[in-house]
Amino acid sequence: MRITEFNRERHETKLRAASRAEGKAEGRAEGRAEGALLNLADLVEDGLLTPAQAAKKAKMTKEKFEAKVAALKKELQLP
Repeated sequence: MRITEFNRERHETKLRAASRAEGKAEGRAEGRAEGALLNLADLVEDGLLTPAQAAKKAKMTKEKFEAKVAALKKELQLP
């Protein structure tokens, strides 16, 4: 085997590892965003923020904020 020969198995292993790492990074980012949204929702429930203030911090409209929080709570089966 020459050094310049293409090693398909090694190449596929590297591609799978890169894909896995990318998926993990996307999952972490999504988890952080969901956590931030739920934290804002908790502050609203505690009366420390109004829904409008929380939506502003989340950089979305009040309606979109409320809809996203409701959908997220339903998905995670939270009260």
